[in-house]
Amino acid sequence: MANSLFLIFSLVFSANIHSAEPLAHQFVVVQDGYAQWGRLAMQTAKQKFPDAQIVDYRYEGRTDEGETAIEQFKLWAKKGQEEFGIVIKIRVDQKTNKLQNIQVLKTKQ
Repeated sequence: MANSLFLIFSLVFSANIHSAEPLAHQFVVVQDGYAQWGRLAMQTAKQKFPDAQIVDYRYEGRTDEGETAIEQFKLWAKKGQEEFGIVIKIRVDQKTNKLQNIQVLKTKQ
């Protein structure tokens, strides 16, 4: 965790050396790139598996596919003694940044 925070601050600080924009503004821009889709991924998982508790979450990245992009998330959930993964792929229009569809897949890991 400490290494991750160091890396984030290092990247943001080094980007700020060549820019007149305030550091805080750049950090918000980095966060907003997938934050709205992360919230949607969490909501979707809770709707699909209402009795499960989401115990962890990871952003797996964006895949550009021409006019669309896929934002992918991996969540870990627990329901009773069962633990399972949930992969959520959110397809987004590149030009309008609007949702096209959501794919949900339950995994064993």
